[in-house]
Amino acid sequence: MNVERVKVALFWNDEIIHEGNTISYSISPKFNIKYPISIGYRDFVKSIFRRMKIKNDDFDLFIVGQYPNSFSSQELINYGEWIISDDELLTKFLRTPCDYASQIKLNILQIYIKKEWKNSSAHSPSVRSPNNTSTSCSVILTSSKGRWKV
Repeated sequence: MNVERVKVALFWNDEIIHEGNTISYSISPKFNIKYPISIGYRDFVKSIFRRMKIKNDDFDLFIVGQYPNSFSSQELINYGEWIISDDELLTKFLRTPCDYASQIKLNILQIYIKKEWKNSSAHSPSVRSPNNTSTSCSVILTSSKGRWKV
């Protein structure tokens, strides 16, 4: 049985660059992987966690695909963001090369991954103490009659 696959470049550790009507990344991809178009969102996310070498208990992932959203007569292509958050959105995104085959040849899809701590209060900034051991520091702001206390 021949499973239809699509090549995907995975990016992380940077921000998405918005320029006019298009998006891009300022870094090189971390991985280029062929995924089956039929992969489920859960398995897709598991594979990303493995490649990023982080635990899924610690982070939530924000996954954005880059897809062609307009074409010009000078063969310029503008790319938009495709938020990937479930099976249906992932499958539609992975089908992009097939869906746009008459307009453009897409050899590789691009996905940007942003990781965020699941419990940001449990992961406050780390501060080095004089003996060079790592300690965590939390700042809580409270208001009393219009003044802020630390």
